[in-house]
Amino acid sequence: MIEQEFGGKFDNYMTAYSWGYYIRNIMPDPNNFKRSNHTEIPQDLVTSSLEDRKNFLKGLLKEVNIKNNGKYEFMSRSEKFANQLVDILRSVGAIATITKSKGKGTVIKYYVRFSFDPRFNKMIKPTITPEHRRYIRQVIELDDPKECRCITLDSDEQLYITDDFLVTHNSYIGSAWLVSSCMRFPNIRAVVARKTIKSLKESTFITIKKVMKEWGLKEDENFCINNIEGTITFWNESVIMMKEMADLPADLDFSRFGSMEATIVFVDEASEISERAADVMFSRIRWKTSETFKTPKMFLSCNPAACWLRERFVQDEEGNPVKCRDGEVFIRFSIFDNPDESFRQIYEASLNKIKNNATRERLLYGNWDFVEANAMTLYKGFSGDKHLVQNLKENVYDPMKPLILGFDFNVFPHMTCEVVQIDWENKNVYFLEEFLGKPEDKLNNTPKFAQYVKDKLLESKQIGGVVLTDDPAGLARNTQTEDGVNNFTIIQSCMNNTILRPKQNILAKQPPQKNRVDWINELFDGLDGWNIYIDLRCRKLTEDLVYQIRNEDGTKNKQKVTDPKTKVRYEKYGHCFAAGTMITTKEGEIPIENVKAGDYVLTREGYKKVTFSEITGKNVMVKDYSIGDTNITCTPDHLFYTIEDGFAEIDKIIQKTFVTCEKTKKLSVRKSNERIIDKVYDITVEDRHEFFANGILVHNCTDVLDYILCTFLSKSWLKYQRGGQTGTVLTTSIIKPQFSY
Repeated sequence: MIEQEFGGKFDNYMTAYSWGYYIRNIMPDPNNFKRSNHTEIPQDLVTSSLEDRKNFLKGLLKEVNIKNNGKYEFMSRSEKFANQLVDILRSVGAIATITKSKGKGTVIKYYVRFSFDPRFNKMIKPTITPEHRRYIRQVIELDDPKECRCITLDSDEQLYITDDFLVTHNSYIGSAWLVSSCMRFPNIRAVVARKTIKSLKESTFITIKKVMKEWGLKEDENFCINNIEGTITFWNESVIMMKEMADLPADLDFSRFGSMEATIVFVDEASEISERAADVMFSRIRWKTSETFKTPKMFLSCNPAACWLRERFVQDEEGNPVKCRDGEVFIRFSIFDNPDESFRQIYEASLNKIKNNATRERLLYGNWDFVEANAMTLYKGFSGDKHLVQNLKENVYDPMKPLILGFDFNVFPHMTCEVVQIDWENKNVYFLEEFLGKPEDKLNNTPKFAQYVKDKLLESKQIGGVVLTDDPAGLARNTQTEDGVNNFTIIQSCMNNTILRPKQNILAKQPPQKNRVDWINELFDGLDGWNIYIDLRCRKLTEDLVYQIRNEDGTKNKQKVTDPKTKVRYEKYGHCFAAGTMITTKEGEIPIENVKAGDYVLTREGYKKVTFSEITGKNVMVKDYSIGDTNITCTPDHLFYTIEDGFAEIDKIIQKTFVTCEKTKKLSVRKSNERIIDKVYDITVEDRHEFFANGILVHNCTDVLDYILCTFLSKSWLKYQRGGQTGTVLTTSIIKPQFSY
């Protein structure tokens, strides 16, 4: 029931309450029955404020008797009055109908019957029951004390089911759709599905039974339940079937759905299942479709989640609304759209107890722009509540000021460019935008990506110039290019014009990782008065800040996820090798687990110092690869260098020209199935993020945010290092970018 607010204050010689009381007095009076033929409610009152309409009804309902069926009833000979009254009643949440009845002779009567659900009746006096006892059905005083027990749930919702007290929301809509469809059409097959049968029986199935009970359907008379087969069969031979949609290792193709035919499908908590499971289930909707719904129909319900549903129905990687596929639609709603006020109050109170704002926003308001919290994050100073801002670019971007472009060339399958602007006066750093060079757009190479970024900046009417920056490794010559040519010279050449006037500002040497991370955490906390703000649409940067985490002993770790096929938890972000991988060092070939910080490993620029070497994960998913005659075990996302594409994810390479310790070789890549191993290892190399593993050139990831801040907030960086921190003091040629026409 929804109250509708419209109109202004009712201005009349009689108050709204008096009008209601006046009509109340003339309606049941036989002497005034003929006058009721011309009775009408002032139109200004019909469209007045919500408060005036409530006062009108209070006067109308004063001392009125309620019929045995729990409804109010008024009779009038005026059709206009009946319609006006119904409009007012419905606007305050009442259920109202008009019945036309022809009496003796030519007399026509209009009966207005209406009722209020007691939970929504705005006309009655508010309850004086203490708030903590309003939802208690009955209080029984016991003579003897009884042992009681409290429970705490490992759940964000803090809710559970006891007896027939049901906490349901979107499940109710889907359940009502299935039941009403089975009542409407004979001999149809409706499917209710969830990840597991257990969760289905404990929640959604109970909601379906609740709907049937509320609608007056009786078990063994209107329907019968077969708990063994998991079905509900109706009197007209329509049936609701329970189905499990989990990814099972023995049935990855969902062959168990092969012979099934359904008319409609409702999938509850769809965020728990895979996209493939949903697509296979949809392909099975073919039973009596043409005679009933004409086209296959499947209803998916879920809370906001970072899964395939978000990218397919809600928003893309950049946070922009997606255009749904033909025949698909996304309907957004929250707890406040639920008409059950008592449920809203209970559920809202529970959600408001959640301390994590992102989780609360996700569950309470249906916010899909949430950022998962991570207590073990490497960037512990980062807070989504504080540093993420919606529509930041639209509010602060100044095309007259220079933009800083931070490029990351070593991310597969796409290249990235972070667009930053600094407000030096107020000490604000704005991460305004994020460009992605995706392979499907043919932008995952330096020249085309640079041209794409250039076009985007010109569209924004940027005239304040741009500065290019990133990891110093980007200055290295590509083996495909001539001397003096690198990623930055290519970008500068592609973007060079009289409007953008690109310049380079790159650190001479890579700063120590521990020092720069500690300093950036201080910046997130407001070091030297600096503030960092990131546009909510910078998804990849935000993921880096959230997922790059460390163990309690200071070693690196990565966010773990559960493999939907094997049910084993593994690390989503890896770039790691198995023990036994041989690293080329000054001392010869050494297993990666024996390489220590301070050792020197071979790169394309000779031997460079190892700054980090640790176990970087446990229970990690890897694959065994054969690159020519060389076998190597690593995470599928590790970056290998090829002449054609530069650094690319090994799992995506089929046949390319690799760089080995001896020479370049065109080699084919063969891979095994995924498996989980106990430990994986990784190293970090100074200056260049590369080394030779089993004789093949590989690379580590870089952190574009680190280099942007270290380069352009160099005064704060220098001050921080001189405050007792170890590491090389760095300088930069440009602190405030300045341009002249």
